[in-house]
Amino acid sequence: MPEGAQLRICFIGDSFVQGIGDPEYRGWVGRVLEATGGGITAFNLGIRRNTSEDVLRRCRQEILARSVPDADNRLVISCGSNDTLEEDGKIRVDPSDSLHNLAAILDQCRHSGIAPLVGSRPAEWCKSWSPRDPVSAG
Repeated sequence: MPEGAQLRICFIGDSFVQGIGDPEYRGWVGRVLEATGGGITAFNLGIRRNTSEDVLRRCRQEILARSVPDADNRLVISCGSNDTLEEDGKIRVDPSDSLHNLAAILDQCRHSGIAPLVGSRPAEWCKSWSPRDPVSAG
C-alpha cells in the first residue's frame, strides 16, 4: 500500500459489533475509533442476531461496496456468538460450519486484497454476558 493511502476499515459481525446494549450507542467499535484519534474511514456493519452464516452471506458484497482502489482497505470480523445459541432445541450453527464460514470469509479477503483481522468482543463484556439476556445476546 502506498504511504499515506487512505485507511478504510469495515467492522462486520453481530450485535456486539453493532453496539447493542451500550448506553452510549457506540459499542467497542466506536471506542476503538475514538482511541485512534481520527483519520480513518470506518463502517460499522454489525447486525443483531447474525450468525457466521449470515456474515458470510453478506460480507463480500458489503465490503467491496465500501472498498476504494489504492486505499488501505481492511476488515475486522467478529462473529460466532450467535452460532452457539440454542433455538428450538438445537445449536444455530454447528461448530465445524462456523469454522468453515470464517475460513471462507478470510479466503474472500485474500482474493480481494483486503487485510482481515479476526477478533471477539472485548474481554470485560465476557464477564457479565449471558446468552439468556436478550439485550446482551449478540
